[in-house]
Amino acid sequence: MGDRPFQRTLYSKFGSFHRILDVGVRGYNRHCRDYIRQSAEDIAAATNTTNIYSSGSHITINNNNKTIIYPQYYQMEPFPPNNETLNNDGLLQCYLHQVPHKYPNMKHSFDLIIDFGVFGWDAVQSSFSEEDVRRYIQSVLFLLKEKTKSDTYNGLWVLKVDRGWVANQEEFFKEFILPYFDFGRFEEWESGYALKNGNFRFYFLYRK
Repeated sequence: MGDRPFQRTLYSKFGSFHRILDVGVRGYNRHCRDYIRQSAEDIAAATNTTNIYSSGSHITINNNNKTIIYPQYYQMEPFPPNNETLNNDGLLQCYLHQVPHKYPNMKHSFDLIIDFGVFGWDAVQSSFSEEDVRRYIQSVLFLLKEKTKSDTYNGLWVLKVDRGWVANQEEFFKEFILPYFDFGRFEEWESGYALKNGNFRFYFLYRK
């Protein structure tokens, strides 16, 4: 099953974010929003507090008539599948590098971007020029929030990469990614967390 079980575990930890963008839509993404919503419920129940996040659907749990406002879950896909596959609070119908022009109102509006199987896939990288790489990263920066006084961290880009996605990963990170992001940890996982003997790695990249 590759890395899918771990991906599900990660989605089940994302309930504390405000607005989330998931890059790419496939049939297996159908339940991701549900995992995130369950995580928000679990956090609220464990801490006895309400998650006062962006507007969206809500339910009431516990005997205290507690209302949970869920994180908003957006997806990005230039050619989305049929409506039965989609399960989100909003769809950005474009490629990532197109978003500053097509959705300028989304600037600095996401505190989490999930990027599994897109930027870190060798089939995508092999079609990218250096300029494409830079435009992609600049679009991630366009979308991610900047830290305010009330925040404990900047926006987070969770990037999954496959073995061999670029010829020299260390140099690639140094030239294109680390000028704008810091390696960090999320929950108990450090950046570079490996699965299947290093065939898949997950990086937690916090905007500088």
